[in-house]
Amino acid sequence: MSESRVNHLTRREIYCRHNVDCQNSKKAKARNIFGCRCPIYARVLIRHPVTKTEIFRFDGSVTKLGLTTKIAVESVVESWVQKALQGDDPLATPKTVAAAVEAYLNEKEKSFRGRMKEWHKGKSLSIRKYADVLNPLSGFIGKTYGLKYLMDVQTEHLSKYLESRPGRKLTDGKTGYSVRQPKSALSLQKEQENIKQFFKRCRQLRYITYDPAEALLPITVNDEGADPLTLEEKARIVNLSFTI
Repeated sequence: MSESRVNHLTRREIYCRHNVDCQNSKKAKARNIFGCRCPIYARVLIRHPVTKTEIFRFDGSVTKLGLTTKIAVESVVESWVQKALQGDDPLATPKTVAAAVEAYLNEKEKSFRGRMKEWHKGKSLSIRKYADVLNPLSGFIGKTYGLKYLMDVQTEHLSKYLESRPGRKLTDGKTGYSVRQPKSALSLQKEQENIKQFFKRCRQLRYITYDPAEALLPITVNDEGADPLTLEEKARIVNLSFTI
């Protein structure tokens, strides 16, 4: 049985149905091979913990639900179990990246508005730092990986997104052209922290069961500080002070 787990409450099976022209279709145990563009299917049975009666069943394509990776299917199946056991609808529409970002920014806005007397100033300084890094995330994930839903996002996607982040534009005094500078390590560190806060909150709200930002490697910022003055420079400053 492929990718299945059976206990007294749940039965889960995740497998791939390969198209005839897929290179994996003729391989042994092809149902257990993922990573191609072929549709993924799932069989899920959930029983009530007390009565043992069936409370949820799914048997079909999860690709039609917008799930295109094995890890995303595993995540959503786990969320189905949690929702079903809590009495919620497991097949409620999953959150897209764009919808999750919008909900998060709205929540942040209400939080800051409640703490700041001069809201218009607080919004420009506080909400913008989250919006600037989170709003482009949906477009990047969709354009680069063809993904839409939050549960599809993986750690490597976030790493690539941070690598793609542009720095400030500086104008060349000689040519007059604007040149985009690489983003500093300190700026990337702050943006990564904002992304981690976002995904942590999404997990708390049960939009996802797996937090891809949690495994991001920390960004090191080299703080070398100011170079110490040489003896000659110190003597020059002392002489200058006496002269004045």
